[in-house]
Amino acid sequence: MIGISVQVILATCGSAFSAERDLDPPDLESDGPNQNQMTQIQGHESVPQFDEPFQRFDDLFPGVSPPFFSRSIASRRPVLKRPEKQLLFQLINHEIPPSPATPEAEITPADMSYQPLMVDSPPLQLTPTPIECDSNECDQCESCDPIFGGIIKQNCCHEVENWSPIVRFFGVASSPNPELCSDFGIGHERVVFAPFEIDVTQPNNYTTLRWDSGFGLQTPDRAEYFWSSPGKGPAVSPNSINYQDLRLVNEVASDSVSLQTDIPVRFIEPYAGGSTSGLGDIRMAMKARLINGQKWQISQIFRTYIPTGVATKGVGTGHVSLEPGILARYQISPATFVHGEVKYWIPIAADQGFAGNVLTYGVGISHVLYETNNFAVLPDLELVNYDFLMGSKTLNGVAVGSAGETTYNIVPGARFVMGPKGDLGLFEFGVSNMIGIGGDRYIDNLLRFDFKFVY
Repeated sequence: MIGISVQVILATCGSAFSAERDLDPPDLESDGPNQNQMTQIQGHESVPQFDEPFQRFDDLFPGVSPPFFSRSIASRRPVLKRPEKQLLFQLINHEIPPSPATPEAEITPADMSYQPLMVDSPPLQLTPTPIECDSNECDQCESCDPIFGGIIKQNCCHEVENWSPIVRFFGVASSPNPELCSDFGIGHERVVFAPFEIDVTQPNNYTTLRWDSGFGLQTPDRAEYFWSSPGKGPAVSPNSINYQDLRLVNEVASDSVSLQTDIPVRFIEPYAGGSTSGLGDIRMAMKARLINGQKWQISQIFRTYIPTGVATKGVGTGHVSLEPGILARYQISPATFVHGEVKYWIPIAADQGFAGNVLTYGVGISHVLYETNNFAVLPDLELVNYDFLMGSKTLNGVAVGSAGETTYNIVPGARFVMGPKGDLGLFEFGVSNMIGIGGDRYIDNLLRFDFKFVY
């Protein structure tokens, strides 16, 4: 009796397991034979999603039942060949148009391994899963090429990793991102802020530590643009000087308006009148965006120079100056922008014999040369001119007129964006060199280094 009861229980359990059938996606990595492992569904309910694919499968393979998979503990999981797998799942997802089989061209499962499936659509992905940066699939990514010969490494998720300890200290080191790559990287977000000498149109929140090294600044008292005339300024005004500025620039912005402060500390290299250093003239600027179109963006700027520097030491002009201006930007493509500016510098309560108005205008172009989601290289080229409309200058110890002099300067440079944002914001490093050209040049070279944190 006990043996009969055990047999009845086992038979009942076996029937229950045999009744549970489900369509289990095949193992796409297996290519082994399957003819002796296939089982047919038994007692399945009609599912509208599968009824039509089943019928179409029967049309293509008359007399052959679709290969279902059994979850019975008594049977092993069958394995299908790749063509059969693709065909069945593409039928389910309606990727193969109906094409009734003809007796003259009957295809049997045995022929599938010799007749590859020809479809226009790519192999079906049932569940699109993101590519993990630490998975083996990253080796197949086209974006895994090293940057600068492997100095900076990136993975296929467009992340930059293995930064230096200095960058990691500021909290901007990269971490793997499981999200799929986007069409545009971080360079498209920052290319509009690439110029160095030209003021950009878009208000922005940032803090910049800037180092300027000027070599061969010609006639520094010209129109009292750099420092004051002899007597009010340094007693001796040489034909040219070298200087350095350490500047802290902050801009706080809303979507269309910003306020900017620029605090410089100036160092004058030794010359006939000696060397000196001190706080320079503080600059404050207000920027307002006027037009924000799809291609054009136009803003106005108004900058005020506050005479906080000591004029006799040559670190300030000794007078207030106002500089209104118009800024413009045009989009050539999402990766290339043209920038322009026109500004008018007006000295207030300055030396009437020396001071004069200065018209500044320039045009530049910036471009996304290379980018990922967390790294970008943004080259920039600008042409900036200074027109001294009136005033005088000291040349070889003699005051001569400077009205009508125009100086031309070309400014090549590049910015490097290093993300993602850390506690101090998005980090950018920039370097440029303004080169004076022409006979009445303003300066021989102005080397600039920018350390910017965007927040």
